[in-house]
Amino acid sequence: MKKALIYALCLVVLMLTDTYAQQQVAPLRYPQDTVTDFGFGLDIKPVVLGNGDLLVHIALLGNGFYRSKFLGRAEDGSLIYGRPERVDELSTTYSLARSIVIQNKVYYFFMDIAKKQWWQVEFENEDNLNVKTANPILIGSEPLIGGDFTIVSNREGTFLVKYSYVNEDKSYWPGKSNPWVYPPNPSIGFGKGFDEKGAWLGDKNKAQLSYAEAIQLKKWHFGTYKKVQLNGEPFTLEFYQSPSKIYEAELSSGKEQQLLLTWGIDRMSLYDTGIIDGVLHLFEKKLPKGIPPITQEIYSGAYATSTRPLYPDQKGRYGFILGGNPGILVEYYYHAGKKEWDIRPVKMKGGDLHIQTLAAVQWVDWDGDGVADIIGGDSSGFIWFFRNSGTASAPLWEPAVKLEAGHRIIQHQAGEQGSIQGPNERRWGYVQPLVVDWDGDGLLDIVCNDVTGQYQWYQNIGSAREPKLAPIQALRYGDHSFKGAWRSKPVAIPSMYLPAKEKLMPLIAINSQGLLCRYGRTGGDVGCLVDEEILRWQDDVPIKIVGEAGHEGRATLSICDFDQDGNWDILFGQGIHLSQSRAVAEAKPYATAYVMRNVGTNERPVFDRPKALCHDGDRAINMDRHGCWVSPIVTQDGALEELLVGGEDGRFYLFKNIKVCP
Repeated sequence: MKKALIYALCLVVLMLTDTYAQQQVAPLRYPQDTVTDFGFGLDIKPVVLGNGDLLVHIALLGNGFYRSKFLGRAEDGSLIYGRPERVDELSTTYSLARSIVIQNKVYYFFMDIAKKQWWQVEFENEDNLNVKTANPILIGSEPLIGGDFTIVSNREGTFLVKYSYVNEDKSYWPGKSNPWVYPPNPSIGFGKGFDEKGAWLGDKNKAQLSYAEAIQLKKWHFGTYKKVQLNGEPFTLEFYQSPSKIYEAELSSGKEQQLLLTWGIDRMSLYDTGIIDGVLHLFEKKLPKGIPPITQEIYSGAYATSTRPLYPDQKGRYGFILGGNPGILVEYYYHAGKKEWDIRPVKMKGGDLHIQTLAAVQWVDWDGDGVADIIGGDSSGFIWFFRNSGTASAPLWEPAVKLEAGHRIIQHQAGEQGSIQGPNERRWGYVQPLVVDWDGDGLLDIVCNDVTGQYQWYQNIGSAREPKLAPIQALRYGDHSFKGAWRSKPVAIPSMYLPAKEKLMPLIAINSQGLLCRYGRTGGDVGCLVDEEILRWQDDVPIKIVGEAGHEGRATLSICDFDQDGNWDILFGQGIHLSQSRAVAEAKPYATAYVMRNVGTNERPVFDRPKALCHDGDRAINMDRHGCWVSPIVTQDGALEELLVGGEDGRFYLFKNIKVCP
């Protein structure tokens, strides 16, 4: 009885949390007729339905299932979908879904929230997605619980194939505890986690495949598990921690299916299957021409779904749509004219403004036309420009473009050794761009921090109306490049708060010890920071709004005159990490925005304790988990009018009537 009560309470909490996450303002949207690349949410998992529509699932902010109507194709053949609409019945019952082609028919499988049990689901029809029946998948006499699986057919039979891990008490994390525990893992952080040769001190995952042969396929009943073999040994993959997925594929013109594996952050492998001595074996197969073994902009848990329903007249070589962590979708398709495979982005009409998750945004007139645009950095390391061809009060957003520097697209990446969370983050960038006139020449430049903690800048060598960025340059403090807390956005103190003689704006940033600091500038060298000053609370304690280990950094700094007393205040955003790390007693248990009032002066600032901000009455700014990337929209005298916030889902939200929460 006690267990049942706990379970019921947990389920209620999950549902309330999900509902609460939806109680935010609507994200900024493109005009209804604007077609852009499909971008929606964090960790997007697609399923192509039988009528061609898309069912997608996203994690964390906005967590749940959404349906996109298939609208047709662009001139180049790209698939176009409508804006995703939430499907509440599926979202409150299930947490994962996948489609599997079995004997030329598409079936749908869902994992429930309550027990993580997999079900084969039939809908009343694919237009309303009301569940008609849900049949359990049985392995022996036990239900299939959790994990990733597919069902593949060959001439010998039909088999359920599932990932299984044999890690033998090993851990990816040095110290064998994750970076987000409290007390913090002392083996994680900058200067930690790697040996003197740069090798990660944690262990690799060891993954194997198990299979069960169909006994009664119509009842979804399979036999007991056996190990899949390769060259007479259990098939084994070793890689640093990352989501790994398995799919049935139909990439050849033959009748038999293949197994497609995505693993190791961005790797893709293909295998034929067959029975030898009564055991299912894999036979490694070269990926067809046009499908690279390393995925491009998709990484970390690449989720595939067959596009067979979209090409009913095609004979074999059915492609797939791939989703993943960045929240975008791409289609792999066979180009009959070229007689090879190709890749193109899936499109959306009338969608939300979106970048590749963890959106570090800024409201700023980038192109000098007098109307504010948006610049945003994302977890993939790109910096994006959203031009506003309307007005400040009635914006019309044009499709985003990636900024370039030195004629190359800007992309910050961790590589094997750049992230405190190890080599499994080699494809992340977490770039945090600050648009500011850094060198005092009247043109907007970009200063940024990223996954490495290094501070760098891009000089604008173009004009106010046509910015052109030079190749990246390092900022320095003393004789060294300036490195602070990772993935934290700095802010420059606006000229209106500075003495007239001060030509270059000082920088506010979080240093490598996690302390909030003000850095001076020297006119002789615009890339050099001087005179680190640790900022303090009223009780003279140094300000620290970040934690340790995995809780390091992650703060977004900005400045406005919040209380209209003529002094600059600090408005910052932070994730759930501020609460989990116990660094600040006032922290909320979700990602949100805070204000620290300057109770000193502009020249000698002293700060009040942080207070969480609400909008439109007493409504919390709840941005879920990873972060709350803030950009205040201010009047000419620095007063806060509205607050632009970037979400972990890669979308942008405009909050009004901001005040301190009660």
